[in-house]
Amino acid sequence: MTTVPPDVHDVLAQLHRAAIRHGETDDAETFTAAVETAETVVENKLPEGRVRETLRHGYDRASATVETQPTVAVEYVRSADRLLASETDRDPTLGGTGDDPALPDAVPTDSTDPDDESGERSRESDDGSE
Repeated sequence: MTTVPPDVHDVLAQLHRAAIRHGETDDAETFTAAVETAETVVENKLPEGRVRETLRHGYDRASATVETQPTVAVEYVRSADRLLASETDRDPTLGGTGDDPALPDAVPTDSTDPDDESGERSRESDDGSE
């Protein structure tokens, strides 16, 4: 297994989440910017090999399809994210890089109170209490 350094994984995972979010809302321009940035990170931070080439291929296909088939483009990025997770020291079954490694990033688990000047995140239980 090729190990992707944790800092590179974190940056790419964040870019993947941004691309997916913008692709799902038909924001092709921001989607493409996130994918192009991810491609630059891969070029500069990963050694030549299967992982790098597969990610690059996925990013190329995602950029090429976002205007006409945004759902397909998002799936290319999701596939890249799964590959990334499988090539890191992190357990990919844990579901991402959020605050709670046992929960997928797609599940909102915390919120930032805009009135709280400390910037602290608060955890809410299912019943809405903290």
